Amino acid sequence: MTLNLQNTYQGASFFDNWVYNYSAIDNTTQGNVHYLDKPNAEKQNLTYVNDAGNAIMRVDNFTDGSDDPSFGRNSVKLVSKDAFDIGSMVVMDASHLPYGESVWGAFWTLNNLSKQDDDGEIDIFEGVNGQESNRVALHTREGCTQSNTTDVDYTGQVMSTDCYYRKNGNEGCSYESKDNRSYGKQFADNDGGVMAMNWDGKGIQMWFWSRAEIPESIKNDSPDPHNGDLGSPMAYYPASSCNPREYFEEQNLVMDITLCGLWAGETYNANHDDKCASLVPDPSNYDNAYFEIRSVKTFSGGITEVEGAQDGGSEGNKSGISHLLLLALSGLIYFSVTREMDSNWRFAQCFGDKGDVEEVTEDIISTVEFDQTGDYLATGDKGGRVVLFERNESKKGCEYKFHTEFQSHEPEFDYLKSLEIEEKINKINWCKRQNNSHFLLSTNDKTIKLWKVFEKSLKVVSENNLSASHPSPPSSLNLPKITQPPHPSTTKSLRLPRMSHHDTIVAAVPRKVYANAHAYHINSIAINSDGESYLSADDLRINLWNLGISDQSFNIVDIKPNSMEDLTEVITAADFHPIHCNLFMYSSSKGTIKLADMRDQALCDRHAKLYEEEEDPSNKSFFSEIISSISDVKFSKDGRYILSRDYLTLKIWDLKMDNKPVKTINIHDHLRTKLCELYENDCIFDKFECTFSGDGNQVMTGSYDNYFHIYNSDPDNTNDVVLQADKSAFKAKKIGAKSFNKKDDINLDNIDFNKKILHGSWHPHEDTIAIGATNNLFLFSRLSS
Repeated sequence: MTLNLQNTYQGASFFDNWVYNYSAIDNTTQGNVHYLDKPNAEKQNLTYVNDAGNAIMRVDNFTDGSDDPSFGRNSVKLVSKDAFDIGSMVVMDASHLPYGESVWGAFWTLNNLSKQDDDGEIDIFEGVNGQESNRVALHTREGCTQSNTTDVDYTGQVMSTDCYYRKNGNEGCSYESKDNRSYGKQFADNDGGVMAMNWDGKGIQMWFWSRAEIPESIKNDSPDPHNGDLGSPMAYYPASSCNPREYFEEQNLVMDITLCGLWAGETYNANHDDKCASLVPDPSNYDNAYFEIRSVKTFSGGITEVEGAQDGGSEGNKSGISHLLLLALSGLIYFSVTREMDSNWRFAQCFGDKGDVEEVTEDIISTVEFDQTGDYLATGDKGGRVVLFERNESKKGCEYKFHTEFQSHEPEFDYLKSLEIEEKINKINWCKRQNNSHFLLSTNDKTIKLWKVFEKSLKVVSENNLSASHPSPPSSLNLPKITQPPHPSTTKSLRLPRMSHHDTIVAAVPRKVYANAHAYHINSIAINSDGESYLSADDLRINLWNLGISDQSFNIVDIKPNSMEDLTEVITAADFHPIHCNLFMYSSSKGTIKLADMRDQALCDRHAKLYEEEEDPSNKSFFSEIISSISDVKFSKDGRYILSRDYLTLKIWDLKMDNKPVKTINIHDHLRTKLCELYENDCIFDKFECTFSGDGNQVMTGSYDNYFHIYNSDPDNTNDVVLQADKSAFKAKKIGAKSFNKKDDINLDNIDFNKKILHGSWHPHEDTIAIGATNNLFLFSRLSS
């Protein structure tokens, strides 16, 4: 199967197709370098195209750092703008590779979204110090290994066989080339050569050809990795022991040069009397620390179906099933175990006032949140009160009972700004449970509190093993003798006196108060997957906190302009990635979602990805900016998708597709004709939340008249259910859509905009939804089919 040329990085435009991954420190390999951005790298001549048309990327070899004991040399790290997936080949033609003592050069691939070896890393070229030949490797999560037997001959030397990045100091499963022309001085003296990596359904293969041995199909951009034309690979990782789809997500190319660090530094220190870092200040050590690249090319169109995977999926009918599942996991197709949406939902419970209340203020529910187990449920209200419910195990189905309540926040007054701070609970987040105690964060507009909720004993009684029939001492002061304890021969068991707890209550105490870090209203708090930190976001800033430290936070996003007159957008919501602790996202009033990586730099003002959909010009109006403002964003449980809500629509985004959502659901499109009216009564500024179901197959959001919508997350599934959080009626209805039963149609002119479902939460493991409707908490459960 001949592959198709996909991308070419070559000549004068070579550096236009890469992102300069700049940072003050090498936070990947702990090297003694500073990675520069593009303007500074070009200014210092660290990246340029020479007279031969080849791209040069080098380490600073002119600055003397002998007077600086902490000196780090300037260098460059490039990440390709384009990504590639299974069925692809990468070919690098180079005349020179960086080498020398303390030098660590690499050309490799990584998933640019997670930047974690959990999604696979492929090292195509890697060399350190005086290494004589190229070394290649795979780094993955646990389960991928190098097979002891393969159906393809390989020419390299197997160095290690476990690809798991937590084993053997992240050595990975590696090969070392037996051809000394593949690296170092011999590579340069022979005018370099070509390195190639093919990743397809058969596995991963890597080749090296010296300049005189390059196959014609490589020269002609028409390679076929399996017809024998390329010769035996230097390294081969068959699918039989490392499923190439399961262990590798979409990859980006990476090229960098670091100095010393975890590998080059440790290797040098183990073989020399001096330390690796002592070489870094002398620029003459780095005259050969550079890449000279003739071209880098990627090809597509290869085998994507996994063959002979280690899960036995190649046998019989298992092949189709496992392959379809693996396709879903890798994201090449959108696959889920879908169920037809139906109205098989039941009204389960209602907490709150049973009658209609005309004027309700402090009891209005302002946030709803299940804990990680789904056994507990928390609500916050405008009066600063938090109410907790626990699952009623004595009842069948998913029913809850009152657990406890406490006053989380009181009204405050900011004397510097002469501003009253409301006690309203904006957000609640559950932390990890410890020692049978619950911990949760609650916040009003300015102050965040960490609460401990636990059972507290009111009465303690001492008990022993005396039976009720044993005589008690007489009450008279003339005690003839002290009553003897039971004789051992008549006592079957003997217990020491013990303390028995009676009359316990559920208490809540504040353990930490995180204050004075936000000048504007806090709209989001999110616990990190590491369980140790969390973020808080207001209109202009996002702060990172350690749960154990209340008097210090780190500003990780700041969009405040020098003059507030230049303010064009505000932050509306933020959330941590559920798996990768370095990733977080935040949305804006301009309708954009930005994904940021805290490893890039301390202040994440440069996002990794921007998710934005251009508005249809025919729909633009005075209200466009208002209705495009995103009110809520949520990650799916697996972290692959983003759910966003603006005033009119609900959108599902694939993290790998930033140009448009995979599904757009019109919630309030029928209200476009009423935008003027909604603007006058301020309803256009209502902030509706959204949420994924625990399995990610469904999404939910609220609307007016106390209706809420449930949709299938599959882009091709248009079924939906519209339910009403109402004690007197429970019917599935359509809003703004043609109904089969006209009497069930809703009169759009009679929508009650004072009744609205802004807040809701979905049980993490079951089809149970908690809805906050004014001062009532409704619970709905889906009946099993």
